[in-house]
Amino acid sequence: MVWGFKGANPFVKIKFFIIFYPSFLFLVGKVFIGVLHKNHMMSLFILFDILEKGVQNRYVIALILFIVFLSFAKLLLFLSKTRLLKLTKRTKTRIDDLIVKKTNKLFSWVIILFGFKISVAYLKMQTVYAKSVIDLIDILIILLLTIIFIIIGDILIFNWGHRFSKKTKSGVHDEIVPLLQALNRIFFIIVSGLIIMKIWNLKIIGVLTSLGLAGVVIGFALRDSLSNMAGGVSLILDQTFSVGDFIKLESGEMGEVIKVGLRSTRIKTLDNELMIIPNGPLSMSKITNYAKPNNALRVIIEVGVVYGSNIDKVKKVLLDSITDISGILKKPAPEVWFDKMADFSLNFKLLFYIRNYRKRFTIKSKATSLVFKSLKKNNIEIAFPTRTVYMKKA
Repeated sequence: MVWGFKGANPFVKIKFFIIFYPSFLFLVGKVFIGVLHKNHMMSLFILFDILEKGVQNRYVIALILFIVFLSFAKLLLFLSKTRLLKLTKRTKTRIDDLIVKKTNKLFSWVIILFGFKISVAYLKMQTVYAKSVIDLIDILIILLLTIIFIIIGDILIFNWGHRFSKKTKSGVHDEIVPLLQALNRIFFIIVSGLIIMKIWNLKIIGVLTSLGLAGVVIGFALRDSLSNMAGGVSLILDQTFSVGDFIKLESGEMGEVIKVGLRSTRIKTLDNELMIIPNGPLSMSKITNYAKPNNALRVIIEVGVVYGSNIDKVKKVLLDSITDISGILKKPAPEVWFDKMADFSLNFKLLFYIRNYRKRFTIKSKATSLVFKSLKKNNIEIAFPTRTVYMKKA
């Protein structure tokens, strides 16, 4: 038993619980489902033989069997509320607490119904009503197990989404978690529906074929919406960008991400316009994210001076012109490249990193102004397109 791990690390206990509890429910559910035939329950008749030696009345034996299962269910419920919950409270996670609290009563009802089924089956009443009662109990057990598995799935998905969102600061918890929980419920509802149809001796193949055809038709009709939803899931899980990031699209548009939904992403442009982009095409396009890997950004200012200028002096003037600008990082240090000897100018590049990419336009504008003033102050002529024409006298 779980509470028998005396002296064990609580984390080890809870790992055992998380693995054991759903697996135990699954195995019990497989036994309890009711699609069992009488020959599958022969091991339980050992108890019947013991009772028959002391009690002759079959109805009394059936009642005793039901009381045994009822007592067992009450005992498990009591132990889960006292011993098991005390154990789960010692762990760091709340998953185990929630699973036990929300499923222990349902599980006890499953045991009670199963005990009632065993009691009815023991009477061996060959009537339509007895068969209907057993089938009804089977259906109730299936419905209860379906609810239990849905609850466990929802709790695990919710916990995963919460931790993932907290770690990545993404919209998983708000966007993907409800979708996964809905898929979890649909899956178990369909499975339970198929099992119930099996109990009623209905043909499942026809239903599965119909569901398959319906899925193809719906998928074809909603292919664009499904493509956008798949793109949204991809963008969120890949952490391509988050709310607040400034991005540049492959088409050239730039803006701040204000919402990442399942179907579309909303971006506020520099002109304060709202741009809504479907996630399908967006997930397959090239995106520049200025906020990653960090907020630092390199700025490049290109300068062209006339031929005959002193190269070393130009480099020094360019570097000195941005020394006192706030927001420029000292490491990596700013630098100047002598880039090209063009047709009418000597081209230089002034490169430096700023602390926050959001201030790139302001800092670049200020740096460009100071570069212009410094060049003019040091009598370094800025080049402009010129053409020299030589005329030959006849």
